[in-house]
Amino acid sequence: MVPSTLVPPVVISVFYEALCPDSRSFFTKQLLPTFEKLPHLIQINLVPYGKAKVSFFLDIVFYF
Repeated sequence: MVPSTLVPPVVISVFYEALCPDSRSFFTKQLLPTFEKLPHLIQINLVPYGKAKVSFFLDIVFYF
């Protein structure tokens, strides 16, 4: 077994709506319990994303 210090963390980006009941449920019932069990193996990026518009520019960059 490889020591966890040699394994880079899995990066998870979560785009969520702060007031959405499904987002809140995901945080409390899935994401938090998983993070509590494996904090050294997960890096979480939280991106609040509610009522946003997305524009694509040259199929490469997008703006919120």
